[in-house]
Amino acid sequence: MIELLTPSLDASTVAGQLQWFTYGVVYGSVICSVAFMVRLFRKVAGGNTYEN
Repeated sequence: MIELLTPSLDASTVAGQLQWFTYGVVYGSVICSVAFMVRLFRKVAGGNTYEN
Protein backbone atom coordinates (compact mmCIF):
# COMPACT_ATOMS: atom_id res chain seq x y z
CA MET A 1 0.00 0.00 0.00
CA ILE A 2 2.91 2.35 0.71
CA GLU A 3 4.25 1.74 -2.79
CA LEU A 4 1.04 3.16 -4.25
CA LEU A 5 1.21 6.32 -2.15
CA THR A 6 4.86 7.17 -2.82
CA PRO A 7 5.43 9.08 -6.08
CA SER A 8 7.42 7.05 -8.56
CA LEU A 9 8.86 7.79 -11.99
CA ASP A 10 8.63 4.18 -13.04
CA ALA A 11 7.05 4.05 -16.50
CA SER A 12 5.18 0.81 -15.83
CA THR A 13 3.71 2.13 -12.58
CA VAL A 14 2.57 5.38 -14.16
CA ALA A 15 1.13 3.52 -17.16
CA GLY A 16 -0.68 1.14 -14.84
CA GLN A 17 -2.17 3.99 -12.82
CA LEU A 18 -3.27 5.78 -15.99
CA GLN A 19 -4.78 2.56 -17.29
CA TRP A 20 -6.76 1.96 -14.11
CA PHE A 21 -7.80 5.62 -14.03
CA THR A 22 -9.03 5.40 -17.62
CA TYR A 23 -10.94 2.20 -16.86
CA GLY A 24 -12.50 3.86 -13.82
CA VAL A 25 -13.65 6.88 -15.82
CA VAL A 26 -15.03 4.75 -18.67
CA TYR A 27 -16.85 2.29 -16.42
CA GLY A 28 -18.16 5.13 -14.24
CA SER A 29 -19.56 6.91 -17.27
CA VAL A 30 -21.18 3.73 -18.57
CA ILE A 31 -22.75 2.93 -15.20
CA CYS A 32 -24.08 6.48 -14.84
CA SER A 33 -25.49 6.40 -18.37
CA VAL A 34 -27.21 3.06 -17.80
CA ALA A 35 -28.63 4.19 -14.47
CA PHE A 36 -29.93 7.41 -16.05
CA MET A 37 -31.54 5.50 -18.92
CA VAL A 38 -33.18 3.07 -16.50
CA ARG A 39 -34.57 5.96 -14.47
CA LEU A 40 -35.81 7.70 -17.60
CA PHE A 41 -37.38 4.47 -18.90
CA ARG A 42 -39.16 3.86 -15.59
CA LYS A 43 -40.41 7.46 -15.58
CA VAL A 44 -41.77 7.15 -19.13
CA ALA A 45 -43.19 3.67 -18.57
CA GLY A 46 -44.79 4.74 -15.28
CA GLY A 47 -46.60 7.65 -16.90
CA ASN A 48 -47.99 10.08 -14.34
CA THR A 49 -47.96 7.64 -11.43
CA TYR A 50 -44.91 8.33 -9.26
CA GLU A 51 -43.94 6.04 -6.42
CA ASN A 52 -41.58 7.84 -4.05
